[in-house]
Amino acid sequence: MINLIAKSIVSFLINQNAIKKDDEEVYVYGLELITSTSISLLSTLLLTLLFSNWYYFVIFYIFFIPLRIYAGGFHANSYESCFFTTILVYTAYILILNKIPNIPFYIIAILLVFSIITIFKFAPVIHKNNIITEIGVKKRRFISRLLIIVYALIISTLLLINLEYKIIIAIGLATTAVTISIIINILFERREKNEKVLV
Repeated sequence: MINLIAKSIVSFLINQNAIKKDDEEVYVYGLELITSTSISLLSTLLLTLLFSNWYYFVIFYIFFIPLRIYAGGFHANSYESCFFTTILVYTAYILILNKIPNIPFYIIAILLVFSIITIFKFAPVIHKNNIITEIGVKKRRFISRLLIIVYALIISTLLLINLEYKIIIAIGLATTAVTISIIINILFERREKNEKVLV
């Protein structure tokens, strides 16, 4: 669906001589990315407006996106699968915040320690289709480790100044979502390797 929309728009632009035919693939990919990201963003915003507080949306994207970019994680096979995965993760995030208003701090602390260990041990998780240099890997490793330490310091500081506890939970859950994405990706990669060995 997204691919068809992107191809139609690019085809129109080529026919109008707005872009070159040689650049078609680049423009299709760019439009697919913009379209899928916009749809996911608008859908999660709509879910927030219907079922939650706006600052949960802001917290999720402020803490989830940078860590996800640098630490890596699970990649769906299509834009549609990516959209549904994003909606599933965000819905779980909102449901937990709405239905379990006071998660004990020791659970947040355990999740945070688990996230720190996972990111220090496995990040960055690089998708097989993403070509990146060794310097790029080292940069992502450094930034992902720095981010998770900063997140831990932010959570600790917010706890000390007695800021609304729900914000602390929201940050902890957004961070945990990235960690789970990393673990899922590792499990998928191991399964693929095992299937190749068996064949």
